[in-house]
Amino acid sequence: MLNHYEILSVTTDAPFSVIHSVYNAILKKHSPENYEGDKRIQAEKAIKRLTTSYVILSDKTKRRIY
Repeated sequence: MLNHYEILSVTTDAPFSVIHSVYNAILKKHSPENYEGDKRIQAEKAIKRLTTSYVILSDKTKRRIY
């Protein structure tokens, strides 16, 4: 099971502003545009996990359920 807090490297009590900042920083760093070949595919998978975690942790209701 994915740990969304670990994926975003934030604590369980992190406010939305921190989650948003970390998400954007990681998104820029792992952008598939920065890679080619297999590394690009790995980056795309990482972005999918990152985005899933962001969607859950940035929504108050989803975060509470998680």
